[in-house]
This record gives sequence, structure tokens and C-alpha cells, in this order.
Amino acid sequence: MATREYSWSGGGYGAIAQIFRWAAVNQQAIRPADLALYQDAAAHRGALSGMLNYYRAGLQSLWSREWGVLHVPTLMLWGRQDPTLGIELTYGTEAFVRELKIQYLDYCGHFVQQEQPDLVNEYLLEWLETVSAPPKLDGVIQSLGQRSPAAIPAFQALSA
Repeated sequence: MATREYSWSGGGYGAIAQIFRWAAVNQQAIRPADLALYQDAAAHRGALSGMLNYYRAGLQSLWSREWGVLHVPTLMLWGRQDPTLGIELTYGTEAFVRELKIQYLDYCGHFVQQEQPDLVNEYLLEWLETVSAPPKLDGVIQSLGQRSPAAIPAFQALSA
């Protein structure tokens, strides 16, 4: 077990609970039973490394490559009082996401789905109603067919 993982595993994985409590504005939303589930999940062999590697990989790739413009409708939900990722990190995102809608959640920290679940569901449902249908796969099929002609029948079946 790596040093970071070892330090997080002490005290019955109490660091997991501490992070949730620290990063949440709406403390009543962070229930002890939920924290126990996260701690139990982290205790499984390799799980804590997987949890931490998600953040390690994300941070490395964020700074190590050029990013183009995302052409997929995107909803970004952000807690206004997030102590880990300040709201200023969202400024200018529209330059990288063609169809972006940002919803800021008041009285909410990092864990928006735990702190404001009803509002998150409302925003998701509202946004899903406005998103246009996905494009036909014809262009994708042609592009893939140029690389692998044998794949065309399978993709045509998907788009039917």
C-alpha cells in the first residue's frame, strides 16, 4: 500500500469521513450511515488506490495536454462554496465546451449530489429536456469504416 493510501486507511478509514465533512457546506446532508458506506468501500483491497488514482490521473492529464473544444451538450453543476475547487475554476469554461450550461448551487460545497440531491435532480431533468437528440451515427460509421471496413455492418445495426 502506497504511503498516501496507508495514511488514509488509519482509524477505520476515518480520513474519508473527514474529507466529506470538511468539503460539505450542508453538514446535515452528510449522514453517518452514508459515511460508513464510503469508508467500507474504501476498505476493500485496492479500492482506496482506485479512488485516489482517479484524482491523480485527472490532475496529471489536466495540465499535460492541449484541449480542444468539446462538442457535446454538457451540464456543469458546481457548489458555490466548494472549498476544494473554487468557483473561479468555472470561469471561461464556455470557451472549451460548445454547448455548456452551468448551474451554481447555493449553500453547497464539493459533493453537490449529496448536499443538494433534490436540486441536482431538478437541474438534471430540466437540462435533459432541452438537450437535442444525439446525431445519427452515419458520419461516425463512415469515419470508422475508413479505418476498419469490417466494422461497418455492426455500426449500421446500432444506428437502425
